Amino acid sequence: MPKILITGANGYLISNLLSLSSQLYDSELYLLDTDFGNIPAGLEYQALDFQFQADSHLDIDFDLVIHAAYFQDLDLERYFLSQLKPETKLCLFSSSAVYGEMLEEAHHEDQNCQPLNDYGRYKLEVENLVQNQFAKNLILRISNPYGKEKNIRGVKAIFENKILKGESIQINSDVAEKVVRDFIYIDDLSQAILSLLGNKASGIYNLSSGHGYYLEELISSLEELYSKQAKVEYCGTRETEIQKSILDNQKLRKFYKPKAELVLKSHSCFN
Repeated sequence: MPKILITGANGYLISNLLSLSSQLYDSELYLLDTDFGNIPAGLEYQALDFQFQADSHLDIDFDLVIHAAYFQDLDLERYFLSQLKPETKLCLFSSSAVYGEMLEEAHHEDQNCQPLNDYGRYKLEVENLVQNQFAKNLILRISNPYGKEKNIRGVKAIFENKILKGESIQINSDVAEKVVRDFIYIDDLSQAILSLLGNKASGIYNLSSGHGYYLEELISSLEELYSKQAKVEYCGTRETEIQKSILDNQKLRKFYKPKAELVLKSHSCFN
């Protein structure tokens, strides 16, 4: 039975992945986080405390490590990765933020990355650490997941909450129809990850719908869904704010084809 370690296991992305995956259930699972309240009921696993420096379980020869946690500390990242065997398959959850601003064509995996903010630079540095240490690596550059939210995080969930409360949505732009994002439905994201892992894919993959939406299009769809008008406020551009981001997903589509259209349902945590 393969041994799998998953960091950030209680988070939005992994808890949904675990709820859809039967292939992970056939493994000896080790979950690393500070809380485990979102883990699907009935899943058998061993919980590892986040203070892994003193935890001998990292001496286990894991067949696969899915590193989804955002430690917010590069020294901690280095220490964690150093505790793993170099022959381990390492799947890293990275971000579209590593690319920076989109100029003309959609971002593709082999282009030079020029992140605009600290988060993007952090994720790119962790990518480099993983590539240098693990010959068997899978790096997932994830766009903007949405759907089935359990808390108010992410563009769609924040906008949804603002509309339902009658509060103003603030967009970091000086004009309308300038900010573009690539959204991927959470179940599509989970299925894409499982497909890549099942096919033993390696290297860098963009996980996205491959389609860009103006933020106003998302707002309009939410207005229609809830029959409520949104209040929108334009706050001006910021140097660290990406205006346009679309990820080319042709490489992913050899294994899985995400939906391009927005999937909006009134089943979120706000109802």
